[in-house]
Amino acid sequence: PIRTVVGQDLGYLGVPLRLEAGFEPVKRLRLYAGAGGMAEKGLMSKSETRSYIGDHLEDSVTGHPDTGGLLWSVGATAGAEYRINRTLGLYVAPGIEYHFDNGAEARSAYTEKPLHWNVALGVRFNFQK
Repeated sequence: PIRTVVGQDLGYLGVPLRLEAGFEPVKRLRLYAGAGGMAEKGLMSKSETRSYIGDHLEDSVTGHPDTGGLLWSVGATAGAEYRINRTLGLYVAPGIEYHFDNGAEARSAYTEKPLHWNVALGVRFNFQK
């Protein structure tokens, strides 16, 4: 049987900008919302297609697809943080992001499905005077 294996590596550097506002309706609970965007520049791309007949490598093609210009995205999040003490808190923050198509030859999860939902859960350390 003939089988084809396709792989791709992409590397981006992004600069995010986000504004956030919050308030404490009750002691130790902070609610917040934020919105912003990000500009990302593709630094590297490599694609490889390998064809096998059985376990024997028959052909291998390597390329470097163009990552295009800047990849822009916008997003919003809302969250809640419960402060265990002055420096330690637990948080949950669901969010949504949309990545605009920059016409790049290199395809990624952002170009195939530009709208992404996420939920961040974690521990937050607050360093205050």
